[in-house]
Amino acid sequence: MIADPPVRLRAPVTVHAATDADRADWERFVHGHPRATFFHRFEWRKLISEQWHHDAHFLIARRRDAIVGLLPLALMRTRMF
Repeated sequence: MIADPPVRLRAPVTVHAATDADRADWERFVHGHPRATFFHRFEWRKLISEQWHHDAHFLIARRRDAIVGLLPLALMRTRMF
């Protein structure tokens, strides 16, 4: 028995900007991941945008319909950087 199919047989991974429609899937993935932190929560996006006025860009990677990765990003414009 083969645990993982060869790479050439796997479906490609697609990455797109997360929207409110992805929220439930995003949260389910975060709650089920052993290394997730509160910085991975979907609510963090709202806090980044509304409280600190930074641009939040949350990316979601899927293979078919299954989430295989998340990337919460924040574009910070400050005088320090």
